[in-house]
Amino acid sequence: MTVGRFAALALVLLMTATVQAQRGRRGSGGGATAQAGPIRGLVMVAHGTLKQVSKSTILIQTDDDRIMTIRRSRKTRFLADGHEVKANEVDLETAVSIEMSEDGDAKFTAFAVKVDPVQKERVPNRRPGTQ
Repeated sequence: MTVGRFAALALVLLMTATVQAQRGRRGSGGGATAQAGPIRGLVMVAHGTLKQVSKSTILIQTDDDRIMTIRRSRKTRFLADGHEVKANEVDLETAVSIEMSEDGDAKFTAFAVKVDPVQKERVPNRRPGTQ
């Protein structure tokens, strides 16, 4: 029985040391977590309806009814029919596509605001003789 008690005691001591070592590692990190920065060169596109344009921001309502605020810089270009236009020439409630990239502070900055081409409403195909 002495060997069994010795083995049990050794096992308890080993488990206690393992638990203490894990707690020590977890608490010694200082609470800092690694955060990934923006991916350079990644371009994202948002589609929606133009709601507001100021000197520093562009506000759109996306196709899924979310409001999105995007930064505007001196490099932001507004395009209609493939030609550059002034920001105030694009009417509010216009369908636009915004090409943007993520900044270091996880906010988006637009570099191109493109007026979407007008899409004609589709008329459902009807068979002759039906109403």
